[in-house]
Amino acid sequence: MSERKEKEVLVYVDPRLEKLIPKFMTAQKTQFELMKAALKNLKYEDLKLLGHRMKGSCGGYGFALLGELGGKVEKAAEVQDFELLSDSISKLEICFESLKIEYRKI
Repeated sequence: MSERKEKEVLVYVDPRLEKLIPKFMTAQKTQFELMKAALKNLKYEDLKLLGHRMKGSCGGYGFALLGELGGKVEKAAEVQDFELLSDSISKLEICFESLKIEYRKI
């Protein structure tokens, strides 16, 4: 984890999903690592697809911010906006580092 002190990103998740969340988060972190590699290699089509997947999968589990940032990656990749892609991926990294999950009825 980096030296920067970030505000905690608190996510409330339905307790019925608790057993699914570890696998889900591992998959999202893998997608994130693929995004970083695609950005490094300027693979805009890969970034578009990865952002779209993250946008689509995160909302259903209650991770709206991750989904929103995935959507930004998707849109930035469509227009090949490197700066916006870089910024969105940096924000995703901060989000993953700061994420705290609480299970409670929603």
